Amino acid sequence: MKRGLLFLCIYLYLTPLISYSQNEERKALLIGNSKYVYYNPLKNSIHDVDSMAMALNKLGFLVTTKKDLEYRTMTATINAFLLSLKPNDIALFYYSGHGIGYNGNNFLLPIEEDFNCLDQLDELVPISLNRILNSIETKGVKNSIVFLDACRNLPNFRDCSAEKGIKNTGGLVFPKNNPK
Repeated sequence: MKRGLLFLCIYLYLTPLISYSQNEERKALLIGNSKYVYYNPLKNSIHDVDSMAMALNKLGFLVTTKKDLEYRTMTATINAFLLSLKPNDIALFYYSGHGIGYNGNNFLLPIEEDFNCLDQLDELVPISLNRILNSIETKGVKNSIVFLDACRNLPNFRDCSAEKGIKNTGGLVFPKNNPK
């Protein structure tokens, strides 16, 4: 019941914000990762993606929905979405799965990656949210919306670096680059 209400609120909130013009396309990429190999599986990621897809279809979005992606497939899916964007488009990216904020950056975790040291995270592996935001901004889309429904409970991550001052925030961090 709560979930349905949440997506109804999102639908009602987005409807007046997204004006329609003939030259635009509304494109949405929804990724739900739940069947993690090395981390706790997530119960609601797939259901959330399906609910979001229904709401966005009603708003006229061309929705691409992908579930339980490994690194290569997740990267290829995101790259294909980013390449499809044009300046008049409205771009929406929704991610439901495990995520982590580290050293001022946010990362989205594919289902098969196994990291146990925070300092193993970099801009390419796992998936860098900063890279996605930069690419959306570079495309100059009319409007962009990013939803992160990321579980951050990864107790087996530890800071293995000798470098002091780099900290795990225990959650996602505010993105440094926010496209319009």
